[in-house]
Amino acid sequence: MPPKRAKKSVGEEHVQKKSKTENFASDAKTEGEEPWNFKIVSWNVDGLRAWMKKDGMSIFDAEDADIVCLQETKCSDSKLPSEVKNVKGYKSYFFSAKTDGYSGVALFSKIEPVSVTYGIGDDTHDDEGRCIIAEYDKFYFVTAYVPNSGRKLVTLDKRMDWDPKFRKVLQDLDAKKPVIMCGDLNVSHKEI
Repeated sequence: MPPKRAKKSVGEEHVQKKSKTENFASDAKTEGEEPWNFKIVSWNVDGLRAWMKKDGMSIFDAEDADIVCLQETKCSDSKLPSEVKNVKGYKSYFFSAKTDGYSGVALFSKIEPVSVTYGIGDDTHDDEGRCIIAEYDKFYFVTAYVPNSGRKLVTLDKRMDWDPKFRKVLQDLDAKKPVIMCGDLNVSHKEI
């Protein structure tokens, strides 16, 4: 007969688990055989203030990225905590929805962009704070929180309106210089 195991108390599993540390090191090289030297972090935070309470700000020290972009910040400009507006070593840019607590994006950059554009030039989508475009000397950087089609596709029309407009913006930028695009594209067809 196998020995009896003591029952675990609630929460004991959490205490016994060690947190996993990801290693994103790379041995990739440039065309000139130099080590890569530019790091970008993109994160859907599902609420900036809640993210901060969960130690989200530690990403800046932990990753030491050149650019950090956040999606679904859900925080109006007037409610942005000062800590997030003044991250040491970064210029910060925020684009909030007109409806407080809805969508929104943020961009933090060690290098000051040549210019920053908020939105895609369409009032309907821009009122939802979905995109920041930063122009740098050699590229454009775009962070976006793409509209979700919703459960049972209730907002599919909004998404179908967004896609060609956003694609056109990216194509127009790409005609001038390379584009790096990241964000929450809302393309998963399953909850994962």
